[in-house]
Amino acid sequence: MKTLTTSLLGAALLGASLSACQQEEQHLPEPVAQSNDARSLNPLSKVGQARIQGQLDSTIAFANTNPALNLKLVSYSFGTRLSKADDVAAAKARILDAGSIIPVYANADRAVEAQQTPSFELSTLQAGVAANKQAGGVSGTHADVRTSISTYLDKTVQAGLGQVELVWERDGQRFTSLCLYNDKGLVYDNILANVFTIDDQTQDATSEQAKVTTSAFTATVLSFDIKWVWGSQRGHITVKHSILYSGGKITTNSGTATAWMSAGSAEARQRRYVLRTTYAQLTWAYGWATPTADFSFSYDGSPVKISASVSGVGSKGQGEGIHTIYL
Repeated sequence: MKTLTTSLLGAALLGASLSACQQEEQHLPEPVAQSNDARSLNPLSKVGQARIQGQLDSTIAFANTNPALNLKLVSYSFGTRLSKADDVAAAKARILDAGSIIPVYANADRAVEAQQTPSFELSTLQAGVAANKQAGGVSGTHADVRTSISTYLDKTVQAGLGQVELVWERDGQRFTSLCLYNDKGLVYDNILANVFTIDDQTQDATSEQAKVTTSAFTATVLSFDIKWVWGSQRGHITVKHSILYSGGKITTNSGTATAWMSAGSAEARQRRYVLRTTYAQLTWAYGWATPTADFSFSYDGSPVKISASVSGVGSKGQGEGIHTIYL
């Protein structure tokens, strides 16, 4: 009954090739070298540069050796910081350029259910338009992608952020992306913000027998990490189911749900479903999404069951189910 589904972007983008990416790169700005003299950086700049450099070095160490990703960060170079409104506008335009590369996932739900990192293809925003028109689709279009990313950039990109030019390689072909960072590290990059790995720490169990040794028992329904491509924790979702029992009967049925995610959003919900003297059930659901996607919850039936759904073009995931504890 437990389900776990993850998807990223519209399936209509899958036909894109990197040859189109290279053609679109020609008008993109070249990396701007930045002095490595620490005296030229203010304290905030030093902290931010050190943190993003650590994240990028970890990406090279972790992602470059992960066969499931099949993507390598070849090099990076620091550029000038965004000091005025024109700089901010130029950075946004670069990220939203028709030739910008985005990751495209297909059948990611199967990989995640098997606790494996899903594979993905690479596409340009412009190639996504052509593929979507050929498919006759409406959602997942170029405009949808640009609008979603633009909305997120409007909330997060401001003067003072640093810039790093990233050089990526897949199957012998190279492309670039513009990474923006602050004193905490990554703010946004079309690749880093939308490529992920999953680390599931629970077994797939929909029911569990209470260990009748005390008057209370708690079972972990699910617990998993959403990870950055460089290997560190990006988010976490946990759902737990608890009962109290006395005299051979279950007297209380309850649960807890927690969720969080950096550079995105996550939420988990739970509520009592069925309570009987010998078993108790909890309905639960969760959703998570990168900045270019969304999720929502619904409540249906009698007794009420929670369900989750996802939408948008970005990386996202959802799960729902009913967990049973019995004596």
